[in-house]
Amino acid sequence: METEILIVGGGTSGVCAALQAARQGRAVIVVEESPWLGGMLTAAGVSATDGNHHLPSGIWGEFRQALYDRYGGPDAVKTGWVSHTLFEPRVGHDIFQKWLQSYDSVTVYHGYWPVKVLKANHKVKGIIFQNAYQDQLEIQALLSIDATEYGDVLELSGCRFDYGRESRSQSGEAEAPEKSDRTGWRRLRPSW
Repeated sequence: METEILIVGGGTSGVCAALQAARQGRAVIVVEESPWLGGMLTAAGVSATDGNHHLPSGIWGEFRQALYDRYGGPDAVKTGWVSHTLFEPRVGHDIFQKWLQSYDSVTVYHGYWPVKVLKANHKVKGIIFQNAYQDQLEIQALLSIDATEYGDVLELSGCRFDYGRESRSQSGEAEAPEKSDRTGWRRLRPSW
């Protein structure tokens, strides 16, 4: 299958990228390995955002307003000491799902993860996905966005990338670790 924009990962960044692309009239496919949209923002036991009611807006402002509409205003979501915006995980997921479903140009596939990046002339042309039943899904795209939690597409593409934190001397940040903690890791595939 083909699309203009392929977004790998249905976390918050993937949902926002899909939403913005759809608003610009683009055909979008989102592939998320879990049955859930929103990633860490909506999958926590208690979903809470850092900050107060005056954070910069954009799509975040729309999400916050949807929460206000659902719960009854800003005071209704200020239910804990850690944040001014707390909500039930399912409510966040439902908001994201409703947003993406409101665009005919957006298709979402759940239960698939990337297994191979298709390249030509050092450019990503598409991705092959697989599910728990070994079924594969091949998607060709003009633009592919890695919105996975761990940079899965970057790793599969073979391109160079850095992960981990730089040392204080490398970054110039007082909060950085004294010594870099960049080490290799291997991600275990969850069983949804």
